[in-house]
Amino acid sequence: MDSTGLPPTALADLTAGPAVFGPIAVGAPETGFFYDNTDLVAEDSKQYTAEIRLASNNDGPLEWVTGAFATLEQIYRTEGIRFNALTDDSLEPNLADSTMDFEGKAIAAFAQGTYQITDTLSLTAGARYSYEEKDIIAFNTIPQSPKLQLILRAFDPAEGSDSWNNLSWKTALDWQATDDVMLYASVSTGFKSGGFTGTASIAETATTAFEPEEATNYEVGMKGDFFDSRLRLNVSAFFLDYKDLQITRFFQPLGRDFSLFITENAANAEVKGIEVEFTGILTDNIEVGGFYSYLDAEFKGFFGTPGQTGSGDFSGNKLRQAPEHSLGGHIQFFQELNEDKGSITANLSAKYQSQTFTNVDNNALDVIPSYTVVDAWLAWNSSDSKWMVQAWVKNLTDKAYRTHVFTQRGGRVAFATFAPPRTFGLTVQYEY
Repeated sequence: MDSTGLPPTALADLTAGPAVFGPIAVGAPETGFFYDNTDLVAEDSKQYTAEIRLASNNDGPLEWVTGAFATLEQIYRTEGIRFNALTDDSLEPNLADSTMDFEGKAIAAFAQGTYQITDTLSLTAGARYSYEEKDIIAFNTIPQSPKLQLILRAFDPAEGSDSWNNLSWKTALDWQATDDVMLYASVSTGFKSGGFTGTASIAETATTAFEPEEATNYEVGMKGDFFDSRLRLNVSAFFLDYKDLQITRFFQPLGRDFSLFITENAANAEVKGIEVEFTGILTDNIEVGGFYSYLDAEFKGFFGTPGQTGSGDFSGNKLRQAPEHSLGGHIQFFQELNEDKGSITANLSAKYQSQTFTNVDNNALDVIPSYTVVDAWLAWNSSDSKWMVQAWVKNLTDKAYRTHVFTQRGGRVAFATFAPPRTFGLTVQYEY
């Protein structure tokens, strides 16, 4: 992964230049940081899973399923971080490696049933008990000692171990209001186990576990077909209440001259949202579709590890990577060809996403600006459905937009990873 130094905003104070960054690191104000960051990851992972289920034969008003699940996961991962412009190949290679040897075990038991109260009303209830255990050995290596290592510090192999358990549940009520319209309401809980920070800067953060996060989701909605099934419309509204939400941060703590990767637990977070999606058949040959999503995602009572840019109180800030508005749509044309020569399908789609923050401090540099992406494809399918040839273009307008941003040196400068430019290709598929 190659990350590009961004031009500075008014908050990016580069005037301290050599005193803070070293003379080789600072470029002209109009171009921003003088250098890029290269991130190299080698990972070997193995996962074994097993599941057994017992289910009803559905010959009565009660349908049910119960079972057990187990998994074993092993990961050996090394991430190399290199700041190219801080490297003198003959003397000081600015390269550091973070290595993690991880093993995770999990078992769970679950049961869920749906009871048909009437011909149109059904009640669903279920529960799942989970137990997870994680062990890690981590170490960092720096082949030589560069003048300015921005992220990692070398440390010998250090061990960490922890385990967690949880009982999650769900209940839902479905009402088939008409043959084509269903209304529903549900309350469900979820669990994400604790763990250890990957690519940790120091031994303490590598071996200190963060705690599980829990969520309760309240949702109501409608799923319906209208106008002789020529319009399908789904609408939902939800309120998601997080407890101990896990937050990954990259920042420079108070009293340190380098930045840390850390995952810690936010006290609480709330997400309110609305989602709408539709598909319409305008004619026998033309289909249109679209979606809209609104999110109000905010931290509640989150006091994290203080950094150079503030006290660590992020209460009221927006969640990371939670766009307030997302919307998109497509139009698709279908045409059968004469004389049993197959069919042609053409599709044009677009997606818009509003601005998102990539750090909990909502720093003006830690931003992915709003963007719109357009894709298109044209496909031929044989009459026997065995052959498909598709020509496609992704990012049709060649939009330059960011997929990730992180800041350095106390949030004064930023790096970004960009999405691929316009790409095009041909896909040939044969089914037998």
